[in-house]
Amino acid sequence: MSRMSFKRSKGSRKPKVVWIACEGDVVEPRYLDGVKYYYRTRGVNLQIVEREESSPKAVLDAILKTKKSRTSNSDDLFWIIIDRDRWPNRMLSQVARQCSDSSIGMALSNPCFEFWQLLHYQDPEEEYNNCRLLKPLVNQLRVCKDENDYTNIDGLGQAIIRARNLDSGDGRWLNVNGSRMYLLIEDIISLAK
Repeated sequence: MSRMSFKRSKGSRKPKVVWIACEGDVVEPRYLDGVKYYYRTRGVNLQIVEREESSPKAVLDAILKTKKSRTSNSDDLFWIIIDRDRWPNRMLSQVARQCSDSSIGMALSNPCFEFWQLLHYQDPEEEYNNCRLLKPLVNQLRVCKDENDYTNIDGLGQAIIRARNLDSGDGRWLNVNGSRMYLLIEDIISLAK
């Protein structure tokens, strides 16, 4: 009588989890739902962390609480998505320091998340000090392509290249137009391989 093998096949391993807390209530979670759908079949499980308030500090507190309360796999990653918006430099500096000290990624977009979405479609044509002009532009570009496409996966590679080119790498957070969402997406892609 032969013994049965109890080895797990490669296809049945536990998916790697990326825990993400976002400042926004609608746009970022919708975008991440699209990313989640695209990468779920590739062994990556994105989990959106609930938070009570939308300040960068509250977003950080939510991910820290999740990180401490979970028995996470060593492959799990923890990220926050925040906007530069109107937040004081001192607050962003403290959040960036805590993220660095706690091994949490910080995907900051300046001035807001819509700048990251713009990079899916085109290079920025001007300097944006706030989201007043960005939101309608991104909505117009999205509707021209596909009104239900909140991720524009087709444009993801270009967004990564454009964001990387705009990021001088100076400092822990961006003081100029740009987005470090590309770092989070690159982490997700690396786990999906």
